[in-house]
Amino acid sequence: MAATDLIVEYGTSYDALRLGTAGAVEQTWLELGGTSDAAGDQFVTVAVDIVNQAAAETADLVDTYIGEYVGAVTGDPATVTGLDLAEFTIDQLRGGTPAADVYRRPLIEMRRLMGAGADYEKALAQAGNRASSIAATDIGLAHQHAATAAMTGRPEIEGYRRTLTGKSCLLCMIASTQRYRNRELMPIHTRCDCRVAPIVDGTDYGRVINRDLYRELKQAGAIDKVSAGRAATRDTATARRAQAQAAKESATARREQLRLDISTETNRGRQARLELRVEKQTDRIKAADAELATLGTGPARHRTGVITGPPAPFDPQVPRTVAPVVRQHGELGPVLADERHTFTKISDAGTVTEARPVKVGDEPPPAPIVDRPPPPKPRPPRYTTDSPEVIRAAARRNVPPGVVAGELNDKAARRAAAAAESRAAARALTPTDPDVIRIADRNGVTPNEVLTARARVTDVRRVIADEAAKVQAEAFAKLDTWDSLKVKRPPRIGSTTGAGRAARGGEYDWLEQLDERERARLTRIWYDDAASSAPDVMALRISDAVGSDLTTDEAVDLWLTENRRMEAAGALRRGRLPSDRAYSGQIDVDTLLPNVAGDRYQVSRIVGVDDLEAAGHIAQIDRATMLGDAELYLGAAADARLGPAPFNMSFNAWEAEVRDLEFGLRNFPAEMTAADVDRLAELVPQYLDEPGTSYEELHARIITTAERAGRVIPAHVTAVWSYP
Repeated sequence: MAATDLIVEYGTSYDALRLGTAGAVEQTWLELGGTSDAAGDQFVTVAVDIVNQAAAETADLVDTYIGEYVGAVTGDPATVTGLDLAEFTIDQLRGGTPAADVYRRPLIEMRRLMGAGADYEKALAQAGNRASSIAATDIGLAHQHAATAAMTGRPEIEGYRRTLTGKSCLLCMIASTQRYRNRELMPIHTRCDCRVAPIVDGTDYGRVINRDLYRELKQAGAIDKVSAGRAATRDTATARRAQAQAAKESATARREQLRLDISTETNRGRQARLELRVEKQTDRIKAADAELATLGTGPARHRTGVITGPPAPFDPQVPRTVAPVVRQHGELGPVLADERHTFTKISDAGTVTEARPVKVGDEPPPAPIVDRPPPPKPRPPRYTTDSPEVIRAAARRNVPPGVVAGELNDKAARRAAAAAESRAAARALTPTDPDVIRIADRNGVTPNEVLTARARVTDVRRVIADEAAKVQAEAFAKLDTWDSLKVKRPPRIGSTTGAGRAARGGEYDWLEQLDERERARLTRIWYDDAASSAPDVMALRISDAVGSDLTTDEAVDLWLTENRRMEAAGALRRGRLPSDRAYSGQIDVDTLLPNVAGDRYQVSRIVGVDDLEAAGHIAQIDRATMLGDAELYLGAAADARLGPAPFNMSFNAWEAEVRDLEFGLRNFPAEMTAADVDRLAELVPQYLDEPGTSYEELHARIITTAERAGRVIPAHVTAVWSYP
């Protein structure tokens, strides 16, 4: 593979590791994080394992890439340095700082935000972003240290160059214009995504950017922009904000005009887009010229691959032209920074000092005025005097609509407060909580499995609601096809003469067999006064639709079935558990949704119960699914009859028997019996064996799968061999 292709391939793999690890750590925080110490400890345990493993994989990736790169340039076989991956842990990458201290910072950040009055969800998200940033930086440190170690041991590597991703910041873009000595660590910054391309025997394939990049950045004012903001005065900042706001309003107006043009005539829309593009380019050129005229330019010098510039005499009215410099961070090592940015360090005496001395007259800029955000506007009431449900209730109770609206809003507020309290209590749950232990014991799972399933309760209920919406739509479509959505209102039963009861005879006999609650349910919305809705007329239409001659009772029975499915599914869609009496006991909510029932979930144990009860049932189904899958993967090994099961055998005994059987089947097939073939199937499950799997990996996989299937592994099996 060509050296340039290697750069792209390794860069893609590195980006996947860095971004994937950061995303996994952030997701772990969102699932396990919170304000309690227990939540912090759970997150730290999982996050440190994720990052340590990813850091080792990053080091192995970089070591392999450097070896293949050198081989591609020199024509020699590719070799690897053989880095000790055990050294690429968070503690060692961060100069001895304990990993637990590093990954408790999101917890500290969340507590700080909550103390400042931030909303819980917002604080949780911001702390998750902090966790993601820490993880991405640790993978960058692993990349940095691995690249340095892999290149230092190779005399044919004369140096290296930073290569960019297309999304790199100005600091990295400027630094990428220079060559670096391979004994220098590649400085990074938070979320740095730079890669490395070695310079082998004077051959520099890493120079993916031409040599004019620095001059282009200089002419465009990019270098000056790195530090211009620190020297800008408050009046200048206010003016720029006003200009930006005006530009935004102008762009909004242009976009609206463009939208109108496109909607009226395609050609006019295309012309408008072209004119808008030209106008934007013209504005950018003018802005760049104005910025250059304001900031000026200054000479920049290159020294040992790090761009520096001589300090100019301090003038508070003139912004200084500076370039990136390397600062020594006590935890991260060398980092890229702006020369004008204040940088603190820990002195030998243990005190915090400023790394850049303050010159006479070099007073710090005034502290920015932090405006507190306005308090959130109160939400409008859910119910008002003109709400349809308020008007109906007021008319039914003969009270003013304002009274009804107040009562309904108070009830809604109490429900919202109870739900918020329930969510807060759920976030604070731990595996030692008595309620968690009780639910776990009842469902035959562990407390940790209950808490893991707790995070999925909302998603499972959403799936149930979506499935219920489909069932409701299917039932409605069938009633609509029959043209029988409602039935004619039955005659009222007379109190003395019995005329109403006589009028109900025949076609309304089915009504007497329904539960009182279902009769009330039908009375609410399923009756009308149309003659075409009479039961006997409806029976004729349904008979024609289904292609069978039905009696009135049979047709009404079909109508009731779809009517019940439609209403019960609608209740589930709204997150409510249907009442059994409202459907005369003819609806089983656990079988109403076929897809949910197929996944073995019981709707009655998820909807209409508290979140912890639902989590227990979900954990129970998850465990049953895991056990079933594990039994399936074990195959014949799950019920070995011709000898001990492989997960009850030590590795040495298992390997010896497998090798003997494989040797016999390969070299003396005529002498082998059907029992030998069956025994090999017991020892080597076909679903766990893959091409290229070693004996050690396969035995470890068998034991892990057996543990997931609930099998007890004897002590002698793992006495010598240990498995992850």
